[in-house]
Amino acid sequence: MASEEQPTVESILAGAKHAGLPLTEDEAAELVKGVGRMQDMARTVRSLLEPATEPAPVFSPGEWQA
Repeated sequence: MASEEQPTVESILAGAKHAGLPLTEDEAAELVKGVGRMQDMARTVRSLLEPATEPAPVFSPGEWQA
């Protein structure tokens, strides 16, 4: 899912059938939910890794120990 496409139950079932894997609709629905959770986590991590919009405060030596 390169551009955060959300898979569908149907697309997962089709892929499983093509690969010869026995997968139920309920299992495919759980996979769709899992992908959504992973995408949410990835967005959170990306936002945490973005540079801060405000510069960090600069303290002189010893000032931060006050």
